[in-house]
Amino acid sequence: MPKSPVLPVALDPDLDLDHLVRAIAADAAPALASSLHSAGSRYEWEEIVPELVRRLLEVTVAGEPSVHDRRRVVDVARRCARDWVPLQELEHCCQIVLTVLFRHLWNVARPRAAQDLLGISAGAAQILPRVTTMLRRAYIDEMSRTGGRTVADLVVTTLWNGGDVASVARVAGTGMPGSCVLVALSPVVPPDETDAEPVRFGAVPPGVLGQLPAGGMCAASPDREWLIALLPAPHDEDPESRPAVRNAAIRLVAACHAAYGRGFVAGLAAVTRDDAKAAIEEAIEIGGLLTSLGEHDQVAFLTDAAVGVALAGRGDLRHRLESRLSVVRSHEQLWETLRTLYRSDLDRGRTARSLGIHRSTLDYRLSRVEALAGISPTSVQGILLYSAGLYSAELGDDDPGL
Repeated sequence: MPKSPVLPVALDPDLDLDHLVRAIAADAAPALASSLHSAGSRYEWEEIVPELVRRLLEVTVAGEPSVHDRRRVVDVARRCARDWVPLQELEHCCQIVLTVLFRHLWNVARPRAAQDLLGISAGAAQILPRVTTMLRRAYIDEMSRTGGRTVADLVVTTLWNGGDVASVARVAGTGMPGSCVLVALSPVVPPDETDAEPVRFGAVPPGVLGQLPAGGMCAASPDREWLIALLPAPHDEDPESRPAVRNAAIRLVAACHAAYGRGFVAGLAAVTRDDAKAAIEEAIEIGGLLTSLGEHDQVAFLTDAAVGVALAGRGDLRHRLESRLSVVRSHEQLWETLRTLYRSDLDRGRTARSLGIHRSTLDYRLSRVEALAGISPTSVQGILLYSAGLYSAELGDDDPGL
């Protein structure tokens, strides 16, 4: 039987290493299938994991990866990159395998060998980050060599999966801004195209990439339903208050509109290294809200869309607004007048021109709204009430879900 030349005295010297490797690989298989959401059981882990177990076992016991160990671990990473297995899943695979490996080592240890195994565990905790860095570097090198994806794709996928974005960006040789804004770009489907095939994003068009500020990046989300951009932001101020950030997002929306021939919206969220996944979820929620409202060519942070977010989460409140404003909504002409007034930022001249009516006609309609609902559309309370009602009408009667 093959013996391991590197197994410590804590283990039985007659231990069959091949049997141990197969047992660890088989034990890890269910966890890999259920935990790795993209590759999962669909990827041929049974071909990779036994070799990975052997390398991790030898690296763990030896305390330092040999040239041979490095080469074999690198080969695993390169294969996964060629097969488009997400980097985070490869890293998670190593963690799962290492956990199972130690469980088996404890099971086959000699009596009173706990101290030796604790020493090996401590060494493994120190060696794992180096192995992970090896995996990342080999993965990124192979990804760049084959040309199938870009660093932006990798960063966005890492964000999406809640991985260590800063470390990935560092290994990739690109800067992850200390302060940045995440932008989720989505097309708005016109009412007459609701049955049309949705846009599936692939490579980002040059016209969109050309609108990115220095240090920015953009790629499609892993599900290909969103374009995700990272825009650098000032370190010393709230990004939501910086016109430059909003203007950059507006330019991206316009570039997407030109490239894809349809209106776009952008949800925005400030992001740091510690809350990258939360930021991408927030940006997509806001983008989804803008899309549901049919707001073409709009960009918004969470605070900009606070009313819509509150209404989207409260179906009961939407029903009460519908009841409260039903008498105004029953007059389609008055309802459209309110919508145009608020989209024109209460500019009566622009509102009248948009509706093709005289200013006096506009004033008459607004007085009719006040008479029907009891609140002036241009008072502070009226603006809050009617704009909330307009939001509610756009969201529809279904119970929410951002």
